[in-house]
Amino acid sequence: MITIKFASDMYVYTPDKKATIALPCNHPRPLRDILGEVGLTGAEIGFVLLNNQMLNLLSRDFDILIQDNDVIELYPFIGGG
Repeated sequence: MITIKFASDMYVYTPDKKATIALPCNHPRPLRDILGEVGLTGAEIGFVLLNNQMLNLLSRDFDILIQDNDVIELYPFIGGG
Protein backbone atom coordinates (compact mmCIF):
# COMPACT_ATOMS: atom_id res chain seq x y z
CA MET A 1 0.00 0.00 0.00
CA ILE A 2 0.99 3.57 -0.68
CA THR A 3 -0.08 6.11 1.94
CA ILE A 4 -0.89 9.63 0.77
CA LYS A 5 -1.28 12.37 3.37
CA PHE A 6 -2.88 15.65 2.35
CA ALA A 7 -1.59 18.51 4.50
CA SER A 8 -3.63 21.61 5.23
CA ASP A 9 -6.53 21.74 2.77
CA MET A 10 -4.96 19.67 -0.02
CA TYR A 11 -7.61 16.99 0.53
CA VAL A 12 -10.24 19.22 -1.11
CA TYR A 13 -8.79 18.26 -4.48
CA THR A 14 -9.50 14.57 -3.94
CA PRO A 15 -12.78 12.85 -4.81
CA ASP A 16 -13.36 11.45 -1.30
CA LYS A 17 -12.24 14.56 0.62
CA LYS A 18 -10.12 12.54 3.06
CA ALA A 19 -6.92 13.77 4.72
CA THR A 20 -5.19 10.37 4.32
CA ILE A 21 -5.77 7.65 1.77
CA ALA A 22 -4.14 4.32 0.97
CA LEU A 23 -3.71 2.97 -2.54
CA PRO A 24 -2.71 -0.54 -3.56
CA CYS A 25 0.73 -0.87 -5.12
CA ASN A 26 1.32 -4.02 -7.14
CA HIS A 27 4.35 -2.59 -8.94
CA PRO A 28 6.40 0.65 -8.89
CA ARG A 29 4.59 3.56 -10.56
CA PRO A 30 5.57 7.17 -11.30
CA LEU A 31 4.40 9.79 -8.82
CA ARG A 32 2.66 11.59 -11.71
CA ASP A 33 0.39 8.56 -12.30
CA ILE A 34 -0.48 8.22 -8.62
CA LEU A 35 -1.38 11.90 -8.36
CA GLY A 36 -3.60 11.54 -11.43
CA GLU A 37 -5.34 8.59 -9.82
CA VAL A 38 -6.42 10.79 -6.89
CA GLY A 39 -7.43 13.68 -9.14
CA LEU A 40 -4.37 15.95 -8.94
CA THR A 41 -2.38 17.37 -11.85
CA GLY A 42 0.57 18.60 -9.80
CA ALA A 43 -0.23 22.29 -10.32
CA GLU A 44 -2.01 22.35 -6.95
CA ILE A 45 1.03 21.08 -5.06
CA GLY A 46 3.56 23.35 -3.37
CA PHE A 47 5.90 20.58 -2.27
CA VAL A 48 6.03 16.84 -1.70
CA LEU A 49 7.71 14.72 0.92
CA LEU A 50 8.43 11.12 0.00
CA ASN A 51 9.31 9.05 3.04
CA ASN A 52 10.18 12.31 4.88
CA GLN A 53 12.46 13.62 2.11
CA MET A 54 11.53 16.67 0.08
CA LEU A 55 11.30 16.13 -3.67
CA ASN A 56 12.44 18.70 -6.21
CA LEU A 57 9.35 19.14 -8.35
CA LEU A 58 11.19 21.51 -10.68
CA SER A 59 13.32 18.60 -11.80
CA ARG A 60 11.88 15.30 -12.98
CA ASP A 61 10.74 14.12 -9.55
CA PHE A 62 7.15 13.75 -10.79
CA ASP A 63 8.57 10.75 -12.65
CA ILE A 64 10.12 9.18 -9.53
CA LEU A 65 8.91 5.62 -8.99
CA ILE A 66 6.72 5.09 -5.96
CA GLN A 67 6.88 1.67 -4.38
CA ASP A 68 4.92 -0.38 -1.90
CA ASN A 69 5.00 1.05 1.66
CA ASP A 70 6.05 4.53 0.50
CA VAL A 71 4.48 7.50 2.26
CA ILE A 72 3.71 10.61 0.19
CA GLU A 73 2.87 13.89 1.92
CA LEU A 74 1.40 16.66 -0.21
CA TYR A 75 1.54 20.31 0.83
CA PRO A 76 -0.07 23.39 -0.73
CA PHE A 77 1.71 26.53 -1.82
CA ILE A 78 2.37 28.78 1.13
CA GLY A 79 1.78 32.49 0.74
CA GLY A 80 2.09 35.42 2.99
CA GLY A 81 3.03 38.98 3.07
